Amino acid sequence: LRGVIRCDLCGKAMTPASTRKKGKEYRYYRCVTRDKQGKDACQGRPLPADAIEAFVVDRLRDATSDGSLAVEITGRLQERVKNRRKGLLKEQRDIPRDAAELKSEAKKLAESMGDADATARRLIEERLAEIDQTLAMFESRLVETRRMLIELDAQEVEGRWVTDMLTQFDKVWEALNVLNQARLVRAIVRQVLIDEENGTVEVVLADIGLDDEAEAEKNEEAHPAPPAHHDAAPMEAHA
Repeated sequence: LRGVIRCDLCGKAMTPASTRKKGKEYRYYRCVTRDKQGKDACQGRPLPADAIEAFVVDRLRDATSDGSLAVEITGRLQERVKNRRKGLLKEQRDIPRDAAELKSEAKKLAESMGDADATARRLIEERLAEIDQTLAMFESRLVETRRMLIELDAQEVEGRWVTDMLTQFDKVWEALNVLNQARLVRAIVRQVLIDEENGTVEVVLADIGLDDEAEAEKNEEAHPAPPAHHDAAPMEAHA
């Protein structure tokens, strides 16, 4: 449950740990706030991992028992991948075209500089600098769209695996190794909230498809698309 389990008392993550007594290993989850700042910062105590993990698995069995969750996730993922790929492929087509138009404009401006007076030359140089900056953004964005398409293909493969596992969850869970069990849980569980004070454990399923869209939006903010190219009126060169 690393990455999804949280202490509801302080809102921070809980991390797995273990200890060995008389040759037997005991696993548990402990609050990182208490670990780093002491019990005055958070009263959350270490809790047994086996009991919490068994509870989460039981909730997943309940959620997948009628097959509707797998069907819903499949539909959302397919729609999300289709729309995302369509947008990225459009960018891949548009960027080279827009870049070619800017390069053509830059060539014409450079050729006109010989006949330009000081004022026109300054304006041309400013425009050429803008074009260089935009072309650099185009190049960066083109690399990013290619990376995102590869990542989207990987997400599609992962999504098919997740839905296959959910379709037959009760049959395959015990057969999965520990790494794949953790992989499946992280894919479909957004949070496991441990409220020790009230003695409750809440399992919050990921809103698959919508969560992916939110992640994509964050990625867009980190790597924004370059501005759309608009034809500008040509500058007049004055002898």
